[in-house]
Amino acid sequence: MADRVFIEGSLLEKFIAYTHVSDPRMLWEEEQKIREAEKISKFIEQNPHQTTYSESEAFLAKKLYRGCVHPQTGDIIHPFFRRAAFLPVNIPIYAGMLLSPSTFPWIVFWQFVNQSYNMGMNLANRNASNPIPNEEIYRNFGLAVGVSSTVGVGMKMMVQRFSNHPNVYVRAFMHGIVPLAATVAAGSLNLVLTRKDELKNGVDVKVNMYANSESMGKSQVAGFEAIKTTLFSRALMPIPSLLFPPLAMGALEKMIPSVGKSRLVKSTVYMGVVSGTLAFALPFSLTPFPWICPISASKLEPDVQSRLRSYNAQNSTQVSKLYFNRGL
Repeated sequence: MADRVFIEGSLLEKFIAYTHVSDPRMLWEEEQKIREAEKISKFIEQNPHQTTYSESEAFLAKKLYRGCVHPQTGDIIHPFFRRAAFLPVNIPIYAGMLLSPSTFPWIVFWQFVNQSYNMGMNLANRNASNPIPNEEIYRNFGLAVGVSSTVGVGMKMMVQRFSNHPNVYVRAFMHGIVPLAATVAAGSLNLVLTRKDELKNGVDVKVNMYANSESMGKSQVAGFEAIKTTLFSRALMPIPSLLFPPLAMGALEKMIPSVGKSRLVKSTVYMGVVSGTLAFALPFSLTPFPWICPISASKLEPDVQSRLRSYNAQNSTQVSKLYFNRGL
């Protein structure tokens, strides 16, 4: 699992790589084991033709390092905010959003829970070029929950018009749209508010994809690209898990009517479908976009280009592309 796979790999290669770093089995790895994996990974970065570690040892070290350590700060990410936590943490959240009645109290409650987790994920996996004060975090959180609740209630009023629709697929689709619209709206606002300093102050752009490479300064252009691509990624993330299960259950109840008659059976089957789609939701949303993004130096600010020209003048290797951490 070479680092370049996350940048230059095919869609299938990136999907497989993101599936590995989202492995729930990495949720409770000990710090000592993670630091050892980091040591091995950095050794391999500096010695690409090394023979000290086998291919399987290198693979496991890279998987653990990329899944548990922030690429800029080098800090170990809290277990609940690692990519490995996405499946076990989101199963109860998504199930609650889908199975609970579409009433105002339930919409507010689940958006509060969901946005609390989203805020933690944003902070733990963001581009760490700019610090964020605690007061701003609290303000952003309140705004995100408020918007999500407003959108959810508005969608509920629309869905009520379809509650008695004779087509089971239409009813199922509209039931899935309520949490989807609220989740995408709130998640997008949450992300922009949490990371807006990247637009204002820019993010670090470096000469290669590795964390210890030399920075050519901060770029607002790269900051905009980081937020834009992450917004697209976040919009993709809830689609499989919020739209497919209601449609699948609608089809299943039509084929096997007895499934819908027992609440226990229906809830059990529903949870199975939700879990299955969630397992692929994160890799599905991350695959179209590089983890560490390359950007042509010619698109960046004049001061960044000036520093790069000075760097190239002092080095035999000429750099034409710089790299920045997109964040999750």
